[in-house]
Amino acid sequence: MSSYARNYLKELIHDLRMHEGNAYAAFFALTCKDAYTHIIQKTGNEYRTEQIMEAAYAAFFENDNIPATPKLLVNKFNLICELKLMNEVKDQPKGKETASTFRLHQMELLYSLLVSNAHLPKNTISIETLYKYGKVRNRLYANRLLFAAAIAAFAVISAINFIPPSISLSLDGTGKNFLCHVEINTLSSITAVTAEIGGTPMRVTMEADGTYTIHPSANGTMNISVRNLLGKVTTASAEIHDVDTEPPVLVSAVAENNVLTVTATDNRRVNWKNTYVILKDGSREHAENINTHDSSADFPNYDQIVSVSINDDTGNTLKVNIQ
Repeated sequence: MSSYARNYLKELIHDLRMHEGNAYAAFFALTCKDAYTHIIQKTGNEYRTEQIMEAAYAAFFENDNIPATPKLLVNKFNLICELKLMNEVKDQPKGKETASTFRLHQMELLYSLLVSNAHLPKNTISIETLYKYGKVRNRLYANRLLFAAAIAAFAVISAINFIPPSISLSLDGTGKNFLCHVEINTLSSITAVTAEIGGTPMRVTMEADGTYTIHPSANGTMNISVRNLLGKVTTASAEIHDVDTEPPVLVSAVAENNVLTVTATDNRRVNWKNTYVILKDGSREHAENINTHDSSADFPNYDQIVSVSINDDTGNTLKVNIQ
């Protein structure tokens, strides 16, 4: 059955021990709906349900043996309900439900019979009024519990957020495809991941698996900062030295028979397939012949060439004006 407001039950325990008639009625009003709902699910019959309820409340109030604490009070009542229910239905099949809807005016009549048959002190406040009052007390109690739970949850979250994240780094690739993978171990929410080399920000990408990838565009000491929800910052650093930032170097550009032969070197490799010349009409023309052994390429129509753009494998470009 449901839980009830502890302070209200403490008040009822005191008044029940003082044989206050309204205290008996208040306990009945507080618990009758739960008792009715529980019992009729087993019996399926309104009449038998009210019989069991009357027997259970009479046994509960008998001899004024009122437990000292709210928990014991509710446990005793629940136990008596179960015992009366077992005795009444063990040899009888469940009947067809006739009126399972809880009706407060029926509880008023039931309590009147209970007062008469169990010789309880009479109440001066109606069951309906006490029922509504009990609902208010329970609602206030539930709200306090929710508020307390929210405070506790906030305290836990705050404590978690005070723990700074930890960072694991791994480096991968070469040239402009060089990457730094960042794995963050934390119980709190991450609000920012930043990286810089010599004061220049580096591009940071969040991946689908919650890790981060940094794309260094320079060499040097890369400083990485991770900030959580409460502003706690963890830093890490990595030495970046495999980013290729140097363009190819022109060795020679020789024109013969209206063909321009360009020779160039690179600390990695010249990408001759992506190397091209710009003609006077603005069009782009790629190499006609590529000699990888000599690291050179031929471009026709020398008399129309304005400039040549020599690229390496990592995207660095050397632009040379020809005319």
